[in-house]
Amino acid sequence: MIPPYTGRTVRPFTVREDDMTTIQRPPSDITPKDFFENWLPAEFERLKGSAAAPPPDLTAQIHLEGEGGDTWQLALRGGQLSVSTEPASAPEIAITQSVEDWRAITVGESGEGLDLTPPEGISIEHWFVNPVIHQTLQNTKGTLRFEIPGFHGRTFAAELSFHGAETPRAVISIDAETVKALRDGSLPAPQALFSGKIQISGDSAFAMQLGMTLMAQIQQ
Repeated sequence: MIPPYTGRTVRPFTVREDDMTTIQRPPSDITPKDFFENWLPAEFERLKGSAAAPPPDLTAQIHLEGEGGDTWQLALRGGQLSVSTEPASAPEIAITQSVEDWRAITVGESGEGLDLTPPEGISIEHWFVNPVIHQTLQNTKGTLRFEIPGFHGRTFAAELSFHGAETPRAVISIDAETVKALRDGSLPAPQALFSGKIQISGDSAFAMQLGMTLMAQIQQ
């Protein structure tokens, strides 16, 4: 389970030279370009030897809007990660969000409040090579928009498109306090759903199937 949320501010970037199994947080001032083209490939290369099994093949597109934004293509092939800004056709997953919201999940948000960055000590199996998430990506077609109203005075948003399919389409909206409770384990996802704390519009069956699968992995 994810350790209890403590309302911490942005943590400094530190790398333990003897830690070759868990993901390190990138520098707080890193640019999207430096993250995708330098830091991410280096971190993957550093950690891939600790994985219990070779990483499954995957293609992903990340499109960031705003200052410093661009579109990056990520490809895992034969255990190697390549990153390019060249267009790719029909990636397994395409993620679109603002640079500001990307930064919130990558290095954290300054000040008190919900922290969306990965927990300390997360392994590569919960990152690039999670077999459940990879299988879900391979078998899913459609578009899911995820929103967190009340996140540091704005609505955090990320849109995920699977295999280039516009339909089925759904929106999942969860307020910041509920996300915090889900992350620290004090509120089970089914309870949040059936109590109305998770709002779904569009294709609800698609949203529930995909959302619950991904959330179960995040809460492990």
